[in-house]
Amino acid sequence: MPVACANNPEPTPVDTASKEPTSESPTVTKTPSASPSPSAAAGSVEEQLEAATVAFYAAVTKAYATLDPAPIEAVIVPHSRAGGFYLNDIATVRKKGHRFSDVPEYTVDNFEVEPQDADPSHEIVTFKLLADFSEEVDEKGRSVEEFPAGSANGRIEFMKEGDTWLVLSQRFEE
Repeated sequence: MPVACANNPEPTPVDTASKEPTSESPTVTKTPSASPSPSAAAGSVEEQLEAATVAFYAAVTKAYATLDPAPIEAVIVPHSRAGGFYLNDIATVRKKGHRFSDVPEYTVDNFEVEPQDADPSHEIVTFKLLADFSEEVDEKGRSVEEFPAGSANGRIEFMKEGDTWLVLSQRFEE
C-alpha cells in the first residue's frame, strides 16, 4: 500500500529509504489506535488538528488492515474527494481477493498549522508523513507488490462539523 498514488487527486510521491527523518524534527507523533474521530472540544486548535491528522492516518491503517473503508469514511467530509485513493485502492485489493501481510504504521512529523484569517471552521495543516514497509499478498499469501518505507510532505484541509475536524482534502508535494 503506497502512501498514495501519483494518478489520483491526492498525489503522493514516496521518497524511499534515501530520506531519513532528521534531527531537526524532534517531535514525532506515532499513530495511535485511539478513536479515529477526535472531538474538537479539548485542547488548542493546533492540538485538535494534530490529533485529527494522526487519527486520519490511524483510520487509513485500520482500513487497509481490515480492507474495510468505514474507518476512513468516518473521518472525511461526506462526498468529498478526501481519501479517494485509499478507498479505491482498498476496493481493488478486496476485489482481487488480496490482502496486506504488512500494514505500515504512519508517523506524522514536522506538523504545522497554516495561518488562516478567514473561516475558523476551515484549517490547513502541513506535515511530513512517514510510512513503514507494506506488502500486498494474493489469496495464497504470495507477494504481489511491495511498498518500501518512505516519506512525503503532506497538506490536509480540515473542515469542522459540530465538534469534530473532518478531512476535506489531502495533497502531497512532489
